[in-house]
Amino acid sequence: MKTNYLIVAALFTVIVVTACKTKKEINGATPAATETPATTAPASPQADHTSPQIEKGKLDTLFASIEQTPCHGTCPTFRFNIYSTGYAEYEGIRFTERDGWFKTWISSDHMEEIQEMAQRIGYFKMNERYEDPFITDFPSTITAYKLDDRYKQVVNVHHETPEALKQFEKLLLHVMNQSEFIPLDVKDH
Repeated sequence: MKTNYLIVAALFTVIVVTACKTKKEINGATPAATETPATTAPASPQADHTSPQIEKGKLDTLFASIEQTPCHGTCPTFRFNIYSTGYAEYEGIRFTERDGWFKTWISSDHMEEIQEMAQRIGYFKMNERYEDPFITDFPSTITAYKLDDRYKQVVNVHHETPEALKQFEKLLLHVMNQSEFIPLDVKDH
């Protein structure tokens, strides 16, 4: 009888271990905005001065990002990550003009503009959250910025938001909307 319990327990363990896969293994998802992602960016699709060339295997880290979370209605839900080399990825999740994964390259002028604004508005000194706990249906706008070894993420649930943060969000959205996206093959991700 004891042997039967051991066999059942061993079988159950094998099934659980083999059946459980992480979201990343299943969907090929990128790191969450709360992490400081580091990936090896693919080589530039163009060999001109607007697309930085990356040495094979060079580590590329998050530079800036903006994410819009869902609400109970039809709020656009997306994620846009810009990496230190200018490589960027967009994920349209729902109620967006483009659904799915896309990639692009951000110009050095836009990268400098983001860096200058983050420094000018004191992004690293901002609160980590701007929210009203009684408001539950508003989507959050989550921005992140990394400079050298400093990383900051700000969650904005649109309550008493400083004008400077709104301007930073608008700049990231402008850069995103000015980008020419290329569909990202799932196997590239």
